[in-house]
Amino acid sequence: MEEVEIEVIFSNAVAFMNTAPTATGVSITSNNGGIAVGNKLMGNYTYVDIDNDPEATSKFRWLRDGLAISDATFETYTLVIEDSGSAIIFEVTPAASTGTMSSKAVSSSAAKVASTYSSFQTADVVIGQNNFISQGPNQNGAAEANTINSPFSSPGVVNGALYLADYSNHRVLGFNSIPTVNKIQRATDPGVR
Repeated sequence: MEEVEIEVIFSNAVAFMNTAPTATGVSITSNNGGIAVGNKLMGNYTYVDIDNDPEATSKFRWLRDGLAISDATFETYTLVIEDSGSAIIFEVTPAASTGTMSSKAVSSSAAKVASTYSSFQTADVVIGQNNFISQGPNQNGAAEANTINSPFSSPGVVNGALYLADYSNHRVLGFNSIPTVNKIQRATDPGVR
């Protein structure tokens, strides 16, 4: 019988699992401490990867009242008029350049944007009249889509839409965005309240 040599090799191999990166301390700060229209917000976070995988290009987005803001995909965001009175959130999805690269998004707490409307503020447009000189309820006629009679209380802004209480016409006027021209026709009419 022929002799055969067999070599046995023992190994202490260990399987390593790589974990996805995370973000901690996700928060929002402002360039001047205030959360108001015109201010620049900074999204802050700490990248953490227990496997010491270096950070790649993490993804960012900003949300207004829970909805993604178009083209707001950087670590900074400047508040615009549509943000007035809204809750703003910064979100980061950390990414590693090696190992397990993808991760779950982590969000900051919501930052409430101050309302930009106040009593005796200089007007940019007139709603319900043709210009700054015209006067008279409903432009001296009947209630129409582009008139108003006795606006009451402060306007409300929800998700960028403007709502005005038209007291004497017994209705609430709604606009899809803040009007930028005089005598704009309303976009929505929630009806008699």
